[in-house]
Amino acid sequence: MSVMEKVVIFLYTLALNASNRCMMRKISHSGETISRVFRQVLHAVYLMSMDVIKPIDPEFNDTSLEILNDRRYMPHFKDCIDVIDGTHVRASIAPEEQIPYIGRKEIPTQNIMATCSFDMQFTFVWAG
Repeated sequence: MSVMEKVVIFLYTLALNASNRCMMRKISHSGETISRVFRQVLHAVYLMSMDVIKPIDPEFNDTSLEILNDRRYMPHFKDCIDVIDGTHVRASIAPEEQIPYIGRKEIPTQNIMATCSFDMQFTFVWAG
């Protein structure tokens, strides 16, 4: 199986929230193969995220221009590095494991915390 085929399986599974069984029928491979390919690509994306999701200035020496040029923010936020936010994202979980993930909207979700710079670049992401 080529790298492109593996990436297609991964993206198709994510985009359509497809189950392992659905993917087995769609591409005529075993469930073990689908799971293995999905884990391989997920691991590669995780490793790639180490290079992509990071601050532009790792030493945080500079104050953002958005803060410097706006008297509403300066000097109150002059040492601000990023903006942090948390959100709940719908999760696809087996019915017997859903109870710990059900929140106020009565659907399974996972809490995602992210920070981004003022130019909308992610510098940190945590799913937990």
